[in-house]
Amino acid sequence: SRFILAIDASFIPKSGKKTEGLGAFWNGSASRSDTGLELSCLALISLTGQHAFPLDIRQTRPKQDRADRLEQYLEQLKDVFTQRLAGLSGQLRAVVADGQYAKKMFMDAVHAEQI
Repeated sequence: SRFILAIDASFIPKSGKKTEGLGAFWNGSASRSDTGLELSCLALISLTGQHAFPLDIRQTRPKQDRADRLEQYLEQLKDVFTQRLAGLSGQLRAVVADGQYAKKMFMDAVHAEQI
């Protein structure tokens, strides 16, 4: 099979005050920042079988600025490249993500993997 690697973050609404990782994150459903949790997921999508295989899901740590979140996503992407994708050499065709990831640091990381 050949695969595409997809990355995206998901918002989980949460109103508790003592939940670990609680912070203000973008809630795409409401088109605004809300209090809750965020999970970043990387998944392989099969080009032939139309299946998705989650590889890595991490809770985003809340911080004061957006740049820190992007660094967390980049760290996750690099970890997946080095730890989980060694067996897929030559089978990974593309990395797909929304515009939030269209930053030089992400493009450099993907380019370094020769995808």
